[in-house]
Amino acid sequence: MTTATITYSPGKFVFHELYTQDPAASKKFYCELFGWTAQDLPIGPDAFYTRFMLGETMVAGMMPIALIPAPDDQKPPAHWAVYVSVDDVDAATERAVAGGGTLLSGVHEVPGMGRWSVMLDPQGAMFRLYKAAAGDGEDVDGREWGRFCWESLATSDVPAAVKFYQDVVGWGTEPMGQMPLFTRKRANGETVSVASTGPAHNTPHWGAFVSTADANATLAKAKALGAKVLLERTEIPNVGAFAIIDDPNDAALYLFEPAPNS
Repeated sequence: MTTATITYSPGKFVFHELYTQDPAASKKFYCELFGWTAQDLPIGPDAFYTRFMLGETMVAGMMPIALIPAPDDQKPPAHWAVYVSVDDVDAATERAVAGGGTLLSGVHEVPGMGRWSVMLDPQGAMFRLYKAAAGDGEDVDGREWGRFCWESLATSDVPAAVKFYQDVVGWGTEPMGQMPLFTRKRANGETVSVASTGPAHNTPHWGAFVSTADANATLAKAKALGAKVLLERTEIPNVGAFAIIDDPNDAALYLFEPAPNS
């Protein structure tokens, strides 16, 4: 029997997870919008963790905000959480705190799943540091509709944010017009995440993008399902188009329509 090789790509975004006040409504919305299916796994009395699937592939997770171990007045609003792969969660967490970040929760470990911590960067954007027990998996083709394909940081202090993430997760940078790009070197190229000021809820945050073949059609469908549009389809020449919605529980989600030849 051949044993699968466990590989890691530090600095890679490896998972996305929705925290919501109304799991049933969120499940209905995303399954209808993207054609995902949902698998509910019991995690306590009348409590479930949901796996969102695209075919046979898990594309995201979901859990109720009520299960976050914090007083009700300290629980975050509905949001999509991003997980960044690191070699050592404890060491990366220490670097993040030393660099002005805030440890919200952790370090946690679930045997067979992974180890993680929940952080705020110095400007207040939430993210997770993560090491998966089974490795990081293969890179995703951003042109596969319904898959997460990009992450973008909206921040109030671009230079400070760039330095923070360079120190914590080892990203490099390069210019893209007036905005820097975070870059992560890998064997078959680079992945990039844009650092910029941005409008979703007007607070620093990481935005997670889902790929779509037609942003306008997806926006129209999202609105019909009860979402609000925060940003209409906006085109970036030779890159593609993006848009931002608030789902029915006010979790912001970004849409990305790749340029035909990108």
